[in-house]
Parts: sequence; C-alpha cells; structure tokens
Amino acid sequence: MKAKLKVIKNWEFEEFELTGTSFKYSPTGCKGMVARSEDEIVFWTYHFVQKCSGVLWVKGEVSRWIPSPEPKEQQDVWEDPVLLSCDRGILLVCPASKSLWWMPQMDGEWIPLPMDNWCAQGIPKPVAVTGSQGVFPIVCRVDNSADATNSFTSLTVDLETMTAHWAESGSCVYSKAGTRQTHLAALERAGGNFAQADFHYNYPMIGSILEQNGQFYAFLESSTINPAGLSLIGYYWYLELEENGLFKKKLWGKDNLSRLPGKHGMRGKFSGDRTCLILSPIFKNDDWKGKQKVLRLSDLVLIDLAMPRGYASFHMLDVWGNRAFLSDEKNKLVLCEMTLE
Repeated sequence: MKAKLKVIKNWEFEEFELTGTSFKYSPTGCKGMVARSEDEIVFWTYHFVQKCSGVLWVKGEVSRWIPSPEPKEQQDVWEDPVLLSCDRGILLVCPASKSLWWMPQMDGEWIPLPMDNWCAQGIPKPVAVTGSQGVFPIVCRVDNSADATNSFTSLTVDLETMTAHWAESGSCVYSKAGTRQTHLAALERAGGNFAQADFHYNYPMIGSILEQNGQFYAFLESSTINPAGLSLIGYYWYLELEENGLFKKKLWGKDNLSRLPGKHGMRGKFSGDRTCLILSPIFKNDDWKGKQKVLRLSDLVLIDLAMPRGYASFHMLDVWGNRAFLSDEKNKLVLCEMTLE
C-alpha cells in the first residue's frame, strides 16, 4: 500500500530549529514534538534570539512561542523537559526541577500542577507522547548514559482535581522472566544503582511508547544508542509489554539484522493520533533504501510514502488522520494530505 503526499501548507521559522538532533543518531532524536489535530503541532525547541528553550505551538495560520516555565538556572541540558499532549492542552514535565506544568489552550499561560511523588526510577526522556484518559507513558533512562531510553513508567494526571501521580515503580524491558529476576536481584545488591549492578544487562532501547486501556506498547530500537555501534544493532520490534516490562507479544519487527548484508537499524515514533508507527531507517542501503514508512497499528500494514516533488529530503515528523507533518530537520515545516492508493 502507498500513501501519496500532497503539500497543502508551508511554514518557515527563522528563529527556531524545529528538531534538535537527527532521528538517525539517538532514540530521542526528532521525537520532541507531537501532532494535536489535522493542522496543529507542538514542538519543544530552542529560540535563537531569546536564547532559551520553550514550546512552539503551531495551529493553522497561527503560531506562538511560549518560553519554558522552568527558570534558566534550573534548566539542565541532560534533563530536557518532556512534552505531553491531551485533549485539554499540553503538559510539560521538567525533570531538572521535578515540576509539572499545564497549558490548557494555545493563548493560555503555564499553570503549575502539584505531584504527590516523583518518577520512581530513572529520569524522564524527551520523547513526546499523546495521553489518553489522563495516563501518559513516559520513556526514562536508568543509568549514566545520557542518551539512553532504557526504561518506562507512567504519569497519571487528573485535570479536574489538578493533581498528578507517578506509578510506584518503573521498569526496563525484558524478553524473559529469568533475566528480569536476575537483573532485579543485582540491582538490589547494588542498592538500586543501575550502573553498579554486577549483572551486565544489555538494555533494549525504547524508541517510543503507547498506553491503551492499561496495556503498554513499545517500539524497541535494539540495544544501542548511536548507530556508530553497528555490530550491536541486532533487531527492531513493535510489541506489547506487561506493566513489569516483560514481553507479552511481538507484533511486528525483525531479528538478526547483523547477519544481513549491509548496515541496518530503525527508529520509530507513535503518531500523535495513536493510529500508526512512523518508521525511519538509520541507513540507506537496506531494502527500504533509507526511506520512511508508516506501520498502521490496526492491521499491521506497512504503507510506503510517495513524497511530494521537491521534498524528497524532508522527513515525516507526525501524523494525524489523513494529514502528515514533514520537516527538513531545520526550520521548514510542511503539512501534507495523505491519500492511500
């Protein structure tokens, strides 16, 4: 199946770089944004003139830059805020200050939300997500590698009572119960310090995560952060997880990449409308020739993308219904209509 993309709107922002790092180099690359409707998308990005980070909110003909609610002295380049989207605005989790902020609508202001606890294990990572019924799955890192995305947890937000609560525990991902038990025992001996555990566990990297009616779904991007570690990129998988991190069901993906000729690796991001997985090959010499595809979650059908003429170098950022947002990974944003053929 193929989706033909037709440009219906262009934006260009001189004061922003829409994506901080290429999707190729890190599980968090090109994932600090989320579509909110057919012509609406929000980015966590950097303002070159004001020299600070914040949210760029784009909706149709209107766009607004909203500086971070976190004071500059509290900002930490290794602990970037996490952008969350729901049907009542956006939220921003700020790990450096352990704070949560809510903006109900585009012309609003940041409202602080109290949390009765904090992320139990690890540091939240800047992989933007859409939440459902107040539950937001959060990708975290649990060791000293700053770009790792090796665990997950969930944040529950009640906007009626203006309260928020983190899950009591987080979890790495495990294919076998025995491996999980061995790793947890090693962590207990190390006093909960993942970096000092005497059992070396090769954490799967979580590229994106989705929660649906209490079930967790994740896209695993092998066990390496940077594609320079070519020999370690051995698989990619879309799968259903138990809440404790154990594999429940493999739904789509590929193993034993290192046995195939050439270089292989895949990045993935769940779409803002929660209907598909946007897949981006790291290299150009696999059978996809480096071109992105979309995996439709309802039936696991892969959809090829026919990019608009003149936009072959652009990358798909997000999808909402039959609309797709593309970017040149710099300052240009394009909205396209997708027609299935």
